[in-house]
Amino acid sequence: MSTVLSLTNPLSRSKPTPATRLTLTELRIANLPSPHAGVVYIYDTVTPSLSIRVTSAGGRSFVVVKKINGKAQRITLGRFPGLRLDDARQAARTIAGEIAKGEDPVALRRAARARKTKLSDLWPAYLSHLKQRNRTWRRDEKRWETEVRPALGNKALAEITRSDCQALVDRIGTAHPIAANRVASFLSALFNFAVRSDRLAANPARSLIRYQETSRSRVLKSDELKDLISPIEIEGEPWASVLLMLLFTGARRGSVLSMRWEDIDLGAAIWTIPARIAKTKRRPPYHSQNPPSSCFGNGLRALLVSHGFFLARSGMAILWACQRRGRGCWLGLE
Repeated sequence: MSTVLSLTNPLSRSKPTPATRLTLTELRIANLPSPHAGVVYIYDTVTPSLSIRVTSAGGRSFVVVKKINGKAQRITLGRFPGLRLDDARQAARTIAGEIAKGEDPVALRRAARARKTKLSDLWPAYLSHLKQRNRTWRRDEKRWETEVRPALGNKALAEITRSDCQALVDRIGTAHPIAANRVASFLSALFNFAVRSDRLAANPARSLIRYQETSRSRVLKSDELKDLISPIEIEGEPWASVLLMLLFTGARRGSVLSMRWEDIDLGAAIWTIPARIAKTKRRPPYHSQNPPSSCFGNGLRALLVSHGFFLARSGMAILWACQRRGRGCWLGLE
């Protein structure tokens, strides 16, 4: 008997609805009406733990509902009519037998799938996940291609150990300790995804030993700052304004390029990075109404307050000049 199993989360504790029970036959299953929305479960009177799930799209799948370690779980056996009723009943009885012996069929099947699934098989799903949530996904893609895939890509998920992950981090760390720490973070996130998606029971890359990092303390001296500003001012617009904003605000390149007039309070000399651009996806409140007025001689002044920047005279002069370039983007690139 060939049975396809997928594992779902424990049933929610919402108020239960009365169960519909029928003596299932294949003809009766084929003729079950579809709900207008969502799904319905019809339970079999012959094998009480077996149900047929019917979706609003007309799909029909066999599902076993049993308590495992005190929690009700749904285990999908396969789609009808690919999986026949007699085979589904036998699979339900097998699962009930495993539970009676004190075994966890969900964990057993998850482990079996982990033994068959290679890390490289997981990567396309994780990359899709990254692209939806992480604007720096290309960095992780490079880490995968250059470091992780050659070392671990062909190993089954269940066979990858903490020692494997630590050995990879240590090998990279002999010459590039910071890069090794980033790979450690990448591995932990990758295996967390495998755990959350029921492909793996535990994360083998959790709490790996990392290398100490020392923050950079180098800052530009006054004479160095002047030497840097002079060639920037020679650069044609709009890039001279962009480079100056980057230099003195310390804001991210994407934030500066995305700055719009509606984000700037010219009267208060405040630029606030909106939630759609900010890395934390949150728009913070202003923390002060008294912007500083001078810094770096006549240079551009900006003080970071969360995601808000106070701009002084030189910064405002750049913005006033840019106002002539149009509306929307402060650089007039729209």
